[in-house]
Amino acid sequence: IWQRQTLTGCIYSMRKDLISRGVSEQITKDWLEVRKTKKLAGTLTALEAVCKEVDAAGLQLEAVLKICCEHGWGGFRAAWLQNLQPQKSSDPVWER
Repeated sequence: IWQRQTLTGCIYSMRKDLISRGVSEQITKDWLEVRKTKKLAGTLTALEAVCKEVDAAGLQLEAVLKICCEHGWGGFRAAWLQNLQPQKSSDPVWER
């Protein structure tokens, strides 16, 4: 369902790309569902933009996508984390 035909004729799968980047099946499924609900395309460009922001935040992709799922975010900006407070200081999601 999240596959797009590219100009070269190859099919892009955001699901497969996320899994190849080390994101678990469950987090992948959940985040793609959030994106689907918001009618956001599953494109390589969209994922690369998210990955750039993940790098800026200094976190792991799966940790950020988990946060996105928890807050219903179909995308991500590193600056959004400033408005969130960690639930506990030992939460590994917030470790850099």
